This record gives sequence, structure tokens and C-alpha cells, in this order.
Amino acid sequence: PILKSCIETLKKPGRLKAISLTVLDNGFDAIIIARTSLHKSDRNKLVDFASSNNIIRLSEYVQTPELAHIPPSQLTTECLYDDGKAQINLAGIDIALPIGAFLQATLKGQIAITNIVTEALKECSQVADLYSGCGTYSFPLRQHVKNIAAFEGDEHMALAMHNAITNN
Repeated sequence: PILKSCIETLKKPGRLKAISLTVLDNGFDAIIIARTSLHKSDRNKLVDFASSNNIIRLSEYVQTPELAHIPPSQLTTECLYDDGKAQINLAGIDIALPIGAFLQATLKGQIAITNIVTEALKECSQVADLYSGCGTYSFPLRQHVKNIAAFEGDEHMALAMHNAITNN
């Protein structure tokens, strides 16, 4: 409701197509999907709102009608506000998430899937994690599996995983 109230005060609220919110360990990661670039005063209002309402990162991407067929992850995203805390922890590894990172819809669902994957593969000596994202299954599996090769086509997700393992 408070986000809705903020949006209603914008100069051009109709420019907003959608807002994606992801719950992270330290707050919310918000992505504004806009039909056209937001007015500067609207951006400023949204940044002020983010900084005082536990939104740890606020980004915008513009999806004009001619770009409607392109997935959001392939559009240029502009970070409007970032307090540096957009991260998750997987099996003791802190991972700084890229904007628009794919995560499971709920933490409960993520835990359930991770338990199934870990149980099924814990006796393996080698595992290839395809579409590994930022290490969602690779990091929990490393406690059980000697060799894990993780493969990810999104360079931002692969870099997040690489940085996490290098820095932890």
C-alpha cells in the first residue's frame, strides 16, 4: 500500500508498466518496468521512497512496445539507487546479486528444491550444474560433492557466482 501511494504521487504514473519486487536477506530489490523513461522528478521521488522503505536497490528498464518481445533480462537496466546490500547467502556463501537475478519464487520452495537436489546428488563424485544461475545448487552441493562444474549463459549471473567463490 505504501508503494502504491508513492506511485500515485508521481507526475506520470502511467509510464510504469510493472514493478518487480524480490525479497532478499537485507530488504527488497525493486525493478521498475517502464513504458518510457521516467521523468527526473519521478525518479527522485522513487529513489527517496526506496532509501526510506527498506528497498536496497531500485532499478529501471524501459520496455517500449517495439521491445515488448525482448525478455527483461536482455534489456538495458539503469540502477537508480543501491545501498550495496543486494545479496543472498547460499550455504554460507554471500552472493552479490546482479540486477534482475533469477531466484525461486519463495524461500520455502528454494529450500525444498535444494534439499531434493542435494539428496539426489550427494553420493556423486562429479556434478555438472547446468543453468547454474548464481550458484543456487552448486554452493549447497559443494559440501557433499568433490567436483562441481557450474555452467551459466548469463554473464552477470556467472560473474556473481565467480565473485562469490573468489571472495569467500
